[in-house]
Amino acid sequence: MEKENFNILLVDNDEMSLKSLSSFLVSEGYLVYSFSNPQEALDSFETHHYQFLLTDYSMPEMSGLQLIERVKTINPNIYTILYTGYATKLLDQQELSDQVDVFFKKPLRIRKLINILDNSINQHYLEEK
Repeated sequence: MEKENFNILLVDNDEMSLKSLSSFLVSEGYLVYSFSNPQEALDSFETHHYQFLLTDYSMPEMSGLQLIERVKTINPNIYTILYTGYATKLLDQQELSDQVDVFFKKPLRIRKLINILDNSINQHYLEEK
């Protein structure tokens, strides 16, 4: 499995969370592009192709869900993961299931996240054969 061929777009306005999660994903062999500003992350689609989007829900410029909706118009096949500390509020939203592939409540379970990413990559390789 060649993780470095799968680009992750990571978006979180909390710099400490962003650096920590990015560092861990890189140590697992992923190529990670990190942004603390969702609009800058969206703009990066002009120059990069991503297979995964991991984003926090609560950000000042636009919510993670709004970012996912906009990203899906650019790349409808991107695998989306939304995480938040406001889980009960989000679970009531109908559109969550339509746009979000995986939903995590903070604190993130890093091993579970890695397993989800790895399984998605394995599924991709199976579909190509």
